[in-house]
Amino acid sequence: MNLIKKFLSFSVGSLGAAVIGFISIPIVTRILTPEEYGIATIFLTIGIILASISLAGLDQAFIRFFYVENNKRLLLLKTFGTSICVLFILATIIWIFDSNILNRIFKDNSYFILLVLYIFSYVFFRYSILILRMMQMGIRYSLVIVGQRLIDFIVIITIITRFTPNNKAIIFGSIISFIVMSIISLLLSKDFWKEKIMKENNSTNSTIRVLSKYSIPLMISGIIATLYQSIDKILLNHFSGNSELGIYTAAFQMAAVLNIVQTSFSVFWTPFSLEKYKENKKNNKLFGEISKIITIVMLILSVLLISFKDFLILFLDERYNEAALILPALIMMPVLFTMSETVVLGINFKLKSHLHIYIAIGTLATNALLSLILIPIFGSKGAAIAVAISYMVFYYMRTYYGKKLFYIENKLLETSFCLILLLIYILLTMFINNLYINIIGSMFCIVLIVILFNKELRLIYPLIISILKGTKNNYK
Repeated sequence: MNLIKKFLSFSVGSLGAAVIGFISIPIVTRILTPEEYGIATIFLTIGIILASISLAGLDQAFIRFFYVENNKRLLLLKTFGTSICVLFILATIIWIFDSNILNRIFKDNSYFILLVLYIFSYVFFRYSILILRMMQMGIRYSLVIVGQRLIDFIVIITIITRFTPNNKAIIFGSIISFIVMSIISLLLSKDFWKEKIMKENNSTNSTIRVLSKYSIPLMISGIIATLYQSIDKILLNHFSGNSELGIYTAAFQMAAVLNIVQTSFSVFWTPFSLEKYKENKKNNKLFGEISKIITIVMLILSVLLISFKDFLILFLDERYNEAALILPALIMMPVLFTMSETVVLGINFKLKSHLHIYIAIGTLATNALLSLILIPIFGSKGAAIAVAISYMVFYYMRTYYGKKLFYIENKLLETSFCLILLLIYILLTMFINNLYINIIGSMFCIVLIVILFNKELRLIYPLIISILKGTKNNYK
């Protein structure tokens, strides 16, 4: 029962944030032009890349060493403090080259200040919610996530209705919401600051050198990961302009419906898996069963969302109608990411963080190469296809390295067959937008998933009952 309660407590935030995002997209797209939306996307893309550099992988070190650190508050000071130092150095470099880089992109000096504020607020918010996450305060974590999206929405609507409706509304919304909810998050995590939390039976006092050894490979892979998540947008902006980028971004936001499951699961799964591994380092069966269940759920959800893509796009302004043809391929991103989270455990368990670099490089190379080939030919459709295929590479590389270090049975052959069929279905809906093909394709995919994972489908109910009753049976 505790397991289900924890999962649901973290899921509430993702669900609430997704609902707010779903409400905000139609309103924003009806006021902002695709071009203004595209400019805001480029700014946030640059901001996230630079924020990843500022974090220096130390946020992941904070997660990894949280349960083995004697002084958790000192661990936060080391990681957050180092990230702020990196941010200061980064801001100095940006300031020196500001006129040659930012002015060329935005043609406005004020974007430098906004960029530094965005990076700081992003890093501040990242660490503040990590405290709640690692202390497994699901409800409080959810309140902060929902609060951030709500304030973001309120600020955006206030600016575009009372002042000039331009891209800065989205930028100010992010900065203000991050800062406000970071402060509230720190207040909600008051137990973290009490002396008692630093007297648990942990086993180490991590030095900066130990943290850096773990975080530097993660920093490199994190930066590369941010690049492969951004390269399609950067190249689309280069080849097709801000307007098509704005439409592409709107489709991305609609695909975020699946982020409800992705974010909820990932936030819950990381501390849960680390804790279970610490309890029993040979607990392969539990992880394997959960991996197969997540695979089934994500595959079926992706098919359903693709089949209802035309309905989802009705929420957008008619200027963004082309997003309906882009959406199917973009759905693959949260699907494959969530599936991979259950098989990549070996890398984190065995502290082989350098392997994330290989995965990130492979994904970036695939996305960049396909984007360069497909975007000039197919525009935003080409960018979406590049994302879908690159995330398949991401999934298989994570699976290979993860299973090599900590074997998990996830029925890879059956999963691969479903993914290939799903990709064919996606391409048909993108280039032959026919109702009958859509219906027949979705039914065929779901039937195949049910046939290939028939045994696992029958195990879902007993497994849930087992968890609810807290039994130890074979999964312990």
